[in-house]
Amino acid sequence: MDKPVENEFTFTWIIKNFSMYHDSVESSYFSWKNVPPCDWFVRLKAFGSDKDYVDVFLCDWLDNEDKSQICYRLEALDCNEKIIFSVEKPKGKEAQNHLERKFLLRSLINDILILKFTFNRDSEINPQDLLPPLPYKNGLFSDVVLRAPGAEFKVHKAILWARWPKLVEKLNAEEIPEIVLDIESNVLEAIVKYVYTGSMDFSGYEFHAQVSVAAIKYELPHPICASSVSITCQTQKDVQNILFEWPIKNFSTLSINTVVHSQVFTVDHDNSSEWYLILHVSEDTSLGRAFEISVCRVREAVEQASGDNIFVRSKIAFEESGSLENEHIFEKDEIWKCAEFSRFLSTDPEDILTLKCELKFSSDCDDRNITEVSYDFSSPVNCIYLRDDLKNLYRSGNSADVDIIAGPKTFQAHKFILCSRSPVFKKMFESEITESEHSCIQISDVDPHIIDYMLEFLYSECIHIFDPIAAENLYVAAEKYDIAVLKKKCSYWKKSKLHLFQVIDVSEFVKRHLDNVL
Repeated sequence: MDKPVENEFTFTWIIKNFSMYHDSVESSYFSWKNVPPCDWFVRLKAFGSDKDYVDVFLCDWLDNEDKSQICYRLEALDCNEKIIFSVEKPKGKEAQNHLERKFLLRSLINDILILKFTFNRDSEINPQDLLPPLPYKNGLFSDVVLRAPGAEFKVHKAILWARWPKLVEKLNAEEIPEIVLDIESNVLEAIVKYVYTGSMDFSGYEFHAQVSVAAIKYELPHPICASSVSITCQTQKDVQNILFEWPIKNFSTLSINTVVHSQVFTVDHDNSSEWYLILHVSEDTSLGRAFEISVCRVREAVEQASGDNIFVRSKIAFEESGSLENEHIFEKDEIWKCAEFSRFLSTDPEDILTLKCELKFSSDCDDRNITEVSYDFSSPVNCIYLRDDLKNLYRSGNSADVDIIAGPKTFQAHKFILCSRSPVFKKMFESEITESEHSCIQISDVDPHIIDYMLEFLYSECIHIFDPIAAENLYVAAEKYDIAVLKKKCSYWKKSKLHLFQVIDVSEFVKRHLDNVL
């Protein structure tokens, strides 16, 4: 596998039997840390009187994102990866991805078309287009303390409820406001940062493994998974390939019955459950030290997994000893031994055993997508669940400490989240005004459903607008509470729907709000 280029992500779509798609076809969804946070997909659509041409579209689920700010290179390839067509899409320009269908068909081999999107570092998100991350160090309005040797973090039970519920269960069961965790201080800080921001920077594989083991030990529901650097999908049986190298340092010094865990990886086809490998040093033999490799599913993931049986094929290899392939059907909570090796001990103090691991997962359901994900364990991690977790927190009202009253409706919220996302709310709660003291805010000039949209956005950074009046009213609310990112999204949405609305209405909107996006 080629070494990934820093800050570069590749999405490859392999379309088999291309000639059979006479109208439109869509790829599976994908996301990447440097592409605006949403679910993306690629659509091919035939056009022309005889559908002689094909357009390639980069789409997001609700068509809310401003795609003019995304840079990529698109290549159309045959199955031997010979370039048929390529185009560069620079920032601020519209892509011209028009392909002649007959030319494509003549150029293909075995009726297979490959579309390869490469997003480069120029695609990085402008921080001004994102909400500020939730702060995890200032302790503002905190109600729980997490400790480790040499470290203390004042945190919020609401965030723990959303992102680390097992810890909240322990706090509630023991009726304590603080807890001491048996992990290193830097590991605790990394996990707390991950819980609050969904991101984590690694200094190498070893630290990644330490954090992953701690996350499993304390039952973090979304163990820290490595960042993907490329995704490939095609149309056929739903299979996910997991490929990585697993270095075991100082192997010869490991004692009998030592157990080592690999990094955690996610299997999307099993309700996004988490899996890992286990190395067990079993015994010394005439052929060297024997060890076993097993596949295991994270305990909580078993409870949340789909009812379908999971079929796993494994291929494990190390050094010059060849490889072992095996297969198994997971039905319940179990550990499956997939390989067994022996290796002579080394006197080298830097002795490293490197395992090359390839695992293929599929379910009983008849899904036609294959997804292959390549991971980079040295790059920063970004959690894909953060937005949904925070949205669920808002909808639940769990541990809320402020009521937002708009007309007949009351919305429960959390001061520390509102403060981190809106300078107006921050000033309001930090001052000694009556509203702040009574944990209640009256809003009389904004409709309740617009307040609901705005609050949901402050938590999840997601916006679901379906009419121009709501877009304008939400823009006004964002302006009042100084939420620049929400203003931009409302403007982008209205701009994307110019063909649906009266131009004069848009002109009036621009005049009223001096909006430079439109």
